[in-house]
Amino acid sequence: MSELLKISGIGPVLAKACQAKGFGSIRKISSARAESLSVVPGISEDRAAKLIAAATVLLSAAPQSAKAAPAKRNTSRSKPNSATKNPVQAKSISEKKDDKKKDDKKKDDKKKAAKKKDAKKKKSKKKKSKKK
Repeated sequence: MSELLKISGIGPVLAKACQAKGFGSIRKISSARAESLSVVPGISEDRAAKLIAAATVLLSAAPQSAKAAPAKRNTSRSKPNSATKNPVQAKSISEKKDDKKKDDKKKDDKKKAAKKKDAKKKKSKKKKSKKK
């Protein structure tokens, strides 16, 4: 089993992809830059930053002995309460507000596009009716 599976957000497939690109250890991921880690398929720069932070937390929390016990993965399907959330995964209030603003802007853009499309249809119908 790969040690990369200890990093929150990395499963077996992503661990294999990381190893293929030369990121085969927690230490390598924690010392990587987001731009370089994002060359791994399935990792954006934002996700790379989160993985780097999670790997760094793991390294700082890990005992220095070589025989450290492997971290247990949470396999339960229930949502963790806010006290047990990984600080790397939890979003701040400002991040949530930013996400909401982005979502609202996307909705507005879709509405504008739909209105333009409707206006074009109306114009083409008017032209057709005038020609007859």
